[in-house]
Amino acid sequence: MSEQQRIACEQVIRNHLRTAYLLPDDRIDALLPRYLASLRELLTRLEHAAATGSREETGRAGHALKGALLSLGLTAPADKALAVEQACKAAGEAEDYSPLIAELKEEMAGII
Repeated sequence: MSEQQRIACEQVIRNHLRTAYLLPDDRIDALLPRYLASLRELLTRLEHAAATGSREETGRAGHALKGALLSLGLTAPADKALAVEQACKAAGEAEDYSPLIAELKEEMAGII
């Protein structure tokens, strides 16, 4: 993700927090680093769950990440997290979610 795309993404988050939660800019400035750190932690949790092979835990981690992304107005990466969550519900234990998670991680690289 280019610097311009990262700035645009941050602006989407700021606009969403301003309109959906009626937060003033100074409050957004204070909260944004924590929100981004939370996204990093949730992505790490998803990667770890997938690496351990737990379909159930991977699905829960995808669900948690999806919710966090939606709460920030980031619908495109949230759709990818939803795809991981749904794949975990539909697939067998041996399913490889790494391609979906790699796409999600790439999309989130400029955000977090």
